[in-house]
Amino acid sequence: MRQGEPPELFLVALATLNLIDEVGEDRPLVLVADDVQWLDAPTTGVLSFIARRLESTHILVVIALREGFDIPLLSAHLPEIHVGPLSEAASRELLDSVASDLDHQTRRRILDESLGNPLALLELPRAVRRQGTDGREGPVGSLPLSNGWSARSRPRRRDCRDTHRPRCCSRRWTRS
Repeated sequence: MRQGEPPELFLVALATLNLIDEVGEDRPLVLVADDVQWLDAPTTGVLSFIARRLESTHILVVIALREGFDIPLLSAHLPEIHVGPLSEAASRELLDSVASDLDHQTRRRILDESLGNPLALLELPRAVRRQGTDGREGPVGSLPLSNGWSARSRPRRRDCRDTHRPRCCSRRWTRS
């Protein structure tokens, strides 16, 4: 990398668009950007630029971000799909797939704490095991978690489930 002035955002965005458009000429292409609320402003600007200009390409952009974040990308007026929490049955099924050996009380506490968040259902059993406890000692919320399901991701009990739903925005590709 060279020192100097940062490149013009428009030129970076245009070059990125040209590159992915070239790759998408031969076959459909899907670009996925998750946790967009944590991206820096220039990256979000490039992503917005690209997403607004894909109408006649073979490129699909899927962008996931949490509700409650006001980022410039939302002004692109992309189609949105609001993704709610997993149902109780789906949450139990996911928890069973990764931690079928947990006792009933620990399972119940993890299900209650996760509020249907799939990442929490994967991370909380791991944290219980790392702590070397069965999860009945102390609140599940005090467990040491990985960076994936950190304190900033964890819903607070007083919050409503709806404020923690991710939002997915996408631009559909069309066939020529």
